[in-house]
Amino acid sequence: MRKKLNERRLDWIERNESMDNKVHIIQQWLDKLDNEMCQYEARWGVGTLQRLVEPSVSNKWDMQMDRLNRAIEESDIDNVQELVEGSIRGLGALENNAVKSGHKPHGAPVAWSARMPTSGKELLICATRSDAALVQGNPHRKDVAVWTLDEVATFIENNGQMECVKKKNEPVSTASLRNSINGYNGVDDTIPF
Repeated sequence: MRKKLNERRLDWIERNESMDNKVHIIQQWLDKLDNEMCQYEARWGVGTLQRLVEPSVSNKWDMQMDRLNRAIEESDIDNVQELVEGSIRGLGALENNAVKSGHKPHGAPVAWSARMPTSGKELLICATRSDAALVQGNPHRKDVAVWTLDEVATFIENNGQMECVKKKNEPVSTASLRNSINGYNGVDDTIPF
């Protein structure tokens, strides 16, 4: 749900440096929708609610998001406002349809997100292993590096100043970072993955 909106969102520095009034107003409406989405995602999980509803309801949501994205691209403030308000009502309709279909909110995993500066890949640091399992089991979150807080703490403790990520422009795979956490050297691995 949020992917398209996040592509349109500006970082706070960009907001303060280069926003004209029209863009600022549109950004305020998008922030309002994003805040609402966060509340639904906290109850249902990221990207979950739309998959739980009837296809006709999901298609209506997709069409609403397409209309909103067009209005954003056209900088049509009045249409953005109307579509954001409609999208907020649409979130309620998605939730009502999911509940009517017998689904119950389960809550979202606790995770912090950041973009990796070189690759642009999303990094999620999850509070627990079960939160990480929920994130990794989400088919809409395939290209994401997932770590738990315990893994991050172990990595920092074992590597001091993070020697393996210290050098600029040298790619480091998630697997090699995890291996350095566990002291794995790749020799005598009986499991082929």
